[in-house]
Amino acid sequence: MPKRNLVLAEDCAGLGPLKESCKLAGLQSHVYYVSESDPKLLERLKKIYKPELVSKDAMKKKGIRQLIDIFGAGCPCQPFSPIGKRKGKKDPRAKVFERVVKRIQAWLPDTFVLENSKSLTNKKHAKFFKKLLAKLKSKGHYKVYWKVLDAFTHGALPQRRERLWIVGVNSYAMKGQFSWPKPLKNLKKIKLCKMLGRKAQDYEFPKSSTGKKRLRTALKWEPVLNKGKRRVFRKLLGYFAPPIHEKCRVQGWDPKRMQADDLSVREMGLALGNAWLPAGLAQSRMWRPQGSEGGATPH
Repeated sequence: MPKRNLVLAEDCAGLGPLKESCKLAGLQSHVYYVSESDPKLLERLKKIYKPELVSKDAMKKKGIRQLIDIFGAGCPCQPFSPIGKRKGKKDPRAKVFERVVKRIQAWLPDTFVLENSKSLTNKKHAKFFKKLLAKLKSKGHYKVYWKVLDAFTHGALPQRRERLWIVGVNSYAMKGQFSWPKPLKNLKKIKLCKMLGRKAQDYEFPKSSTGKKRLRTALKWEPVLNKGKRRVFRKLLGYFAPPIHEKCRVQGWDPKRMQADDLSVREMGLALGNAWLPAGLAQSRMWRPQGSEGGATPH
């Protein structure tokens, strides 16, 4: 008898990384609910995944008539990320966390996965983070785990992208002990030009001799893109004006599934930059309880 499809629900869904992660992990799934504030992305989600329940605002209360296997949310990271203004709980976007917690408590999914900036764990936001974890555990339904994982070591992606993951497993659905994935071994680095899919001579170089030298040097990199190189890498992508399929490769998305006629290259690029990394999530399968060996300790 075939196994039933996993039922997914996702707030701040963007490009739908939870569904894509399941697909890359070889898991059959069905999207029941999505919320997304960007109208074009929401239309894309409706067209591709055909969810039964849709919302353009994650802050709105929604009732359901379906048991949820996996709930995911990539809440806005600007209140905590160095790229944003880091206002923390004073930023109105931080209130999305409160709605997400209430949704989890009301819907009681078997598992929830939340992703955000690792800066949320910093001393500046420690009080907010501590309260968030307490609320997720307050009803006694979930064992909650959190960890900062690197996209390179846990997703085999050619960049150092450390993100905070919070996983909650409903006690009645728990089989064995949950454990975080171990770092992947024997990871091979590839040259930037090979990763992007073009030869060095195919790129348009800036007119300045300094710019040419930097770009030619960078194309020979075998990235991991660390903090020092990340800023230069953004400039490189600006010079290269890479098409969607190249941006997908950098972020770990399947280029064949990311073609969207209703989104411009810029819009798709922004959406990819804000999205979870499905290749890393699929590689880790962190939403699934593991065997008892090497179990993680709930926080």
